[in-house]
Amino acid sequence: MEKPAPGLYLFVPSKKDGGGDEASLQEVLPLRLEGMRRYDELRQLSALVPDDARLKTTALRPDHHPDERDGMFVNGLWKLASTGSTPTQCENALAADAYRVRRQLAHWVETGALK
Repeated sequence: MEKPAPGLYLFVPSKKDGGGDEASLQEVLPLRLEGMRRYDELRQLSALVPDDARLKTTALRPDHHPDERDGMFVNGLWKLASTGSTPTQCENALAADAYRVRRQLAHWVETGALK
């Protein structure tokens, strides 16, 4: 949902496993809302850190985004970003979604570790 492709998307209730009623559709609602929120935020983050941006390090020490708990991911992303990889290249190189990559890169830009 973060980078949707052109087309139509339809959520269809399934009678399999007793689903298909109003209550089972409500179970999907939080997931859809989270996807829409991340889509909106990813668009904002991409405006701050465009696809082809070549970021440079500064003298400030990088830290992790407050909501990011995976130190291996943060270290791997820092190695890529600090050596000139674009955000798109970082997304392709890491086993992480675009939202997490852009959120961390934008955090570094906002805190001054990257410019």
